[in-house]
Amino acid sequence: MRDQIELPDGTTSSFIVFGDGEGAAALTPEAPQNQILSRLGFDLTEVPEDIKGDTSMGKDRGDIISLALENVQPGLPGDNWISVSNSKDKEEELRSHPAFSTAPAVVGDRLYTTPPSTFRLDYFSANILLDSILEQFGK
Repeated sequence: MRDQIELPDGTTSSFIVFGDGEGAAALTPEAPQNQILSRLGFDLTEVPEDIKGDTSMGKDRGDIISLALENVQPGLPGDNWISVSNSKDKEEELRSHPAFSTAPAVVGDRLYTTPPSTFRLDYFSANILLDSILEQFGK
């Protein structure tokens, strides 16, 4: 599939938005979604060390780093953003939320989403993730 997509210029940050709108979780290299994106050739970013701060939510997990609203933009330094497990309805909310709306990726229309079923990956949801990437980045 790698030869069927055109990768975006620059780096990419991937994340999940908390349902309550009070922050986000940046995906790490251990996250299965990021492992797939990396294998497809995306140049993925990591959360800067000085932003990691409180990792109480998910502290026993290596696949996410919790970001408070004030740390969303500095914690997701990618030129492109992929919001994993996000519906099109929620994408509009994200684009208008003050913590996200002024980010260069959002302002530059480089915010991409994957369907809600891509939160926990199994065989079927991994294929949904791949289909979503192909739909948005296909040649």
